[in-house]
Amino acid sequence: MNKFLLVLLAGFTSAGYSQFLFNRITGTDPYLVSARSFALGQTTYSENSTRLLLINPAGLWRLGDGFSSEYHLGGNIGLERRGFDLKDFFGDYLTTSDYVVNHTNRSFSGLGISGSRTYGTTQVSAALSVDPLTSFAYKYVEEIRGKESCDDGIICNKDPLLGYHRLETRGQLDRFSFGLGIRYKLDDRFTLNWGIAYHKISESSVHDIFMADTLQIMDGYLGEIHPADRVENTPGGGFFSYGFELNTWKGLHFSFAFDPKLIIESNFNTPSVLDSSSGLPLFIAGDTLSFQIEGVHYVKPSRLSLGVAYTTHGTTPILVTVDYTVIDSYSLKLVNNQIFHMLRSASWHLGLEYITTSQIPVRVGLVFKQSPFQVLDPQTVFTVGSSKSFGDLQVDFAAGFQSTQYKYPDLFPVEDDVRPSLDTVSESLFNFMFSFKYNL
Repeated sequence: MNKFLLVLLAGFTSAGYSQFLFNRITGTDPYLVSARSFALGQTTYSENSTRLLLINPAGLWRLGDGFSSEYHLGGNIGLERRGFDLKDFFGDYLTTSDYVVNHTNRSFSGLGISGSRTYGTTQVSAALSVDPLTSFAYKYVEEIRGKESCDDGIICNKDPLLGYHRLETRGQLDRFSFGLGIRYKLDDRFTLNWGIAYHKISESSVHDIFMADTLQIMDGYLGEIHPADRVENTPGGGFFSYGFELNTWKGLHFSFAFDPKLIIESNFNTPSVLDSSSGLPLFIAGDTLSFQIEGVHYVKPSRLSLGVAYTTHGTTPILVTVDYTVIDSYSLKLVNNQIFHMLRSASWHLGLEYITTSQIPVRVGLVFKQSPFQVLDPQTVFTVGSSKSFGDLQVDFAAGFQSTQYKYPDLFPVEDDVRPSLDTVSESLFNFMFSFKYNL
């Protein structure tokens, strides 16, 4: 058992998320779930790990009596493509030509410990966990090619490599969470559950890199930039999360969860500017291109979640769970005292779990979520998963896929560029997650 705990601690090494330009100002989704919940559309009632501390601490009773430890390992494979539309002589669309294709592979992990004890009609559960809260990570590398003419019979490279345009952000915020859940059995028909948790955000830093790696100079191909390589420190913080659940004798369950807004802000910060052509924040601007953002101003908006779940009875039970989550609106400061309004956004989560006659669960899920950016389309996430037990060790695994597309200016424009003013940005993300739970 001690060796197993050492393996868990050694595995808690890194965290990372999808490649997405706006991670620098919004961060990634702070609501990490276990593999089981992820497979079931990231629904609340399907969550049975210490990550309930943030999702809904009232559900800690689902961790079961006794003590347990758990380890979560997740990651994703991201693909970002930037291109522009090609048209024929008559102005009709032909295809989209990509000039940048970036692949990323990231991982994230977390661990938790929990304990539960029943006293008559009351069950008391406590838990603590260490997980990432959000990541600012983004990496953009653009290969720059020149043009050379070659005489007949001369072997040469007609598009020599001139260098790379590079924009990269590293950094994340981590949280240490602990909380308490109380389950009270009213009678044979109803059970009430309450929960509260506190989340301590540790101090951290964000590293921005903006530069052009030049191998050789050829006018008209490399952007004229003012390079930047700076590290910004972020202060700590903290917030509470609250939850309530009602369970009925007919297998019908209701849940409610809430956590307030959190602001993490460095002592000095310079905001981004607004791009009028795309309606989105712009990080790079100026006649001599410069990275506009200095410092950190991160907002985790308040969240309200309502859930309903139903479990059938029989030798092959089926769990159907549905959540509706609302993320509150908030504002970001821009230059010249402008305000950029992040919209109030909602998401719908659906999960279905079927237990086969051989006791193997089959899980599928669907998430439909709105974007806080007014000009970006809603996004759909498809998820699947299952699990396997090995004595006291429970292993859950899940996978998911999502994609999005939007218009955005060229990050590194060059003089006299004849391309359209806005690129077509396509992002695809394949997610995977494993959760290991060991009953001590």
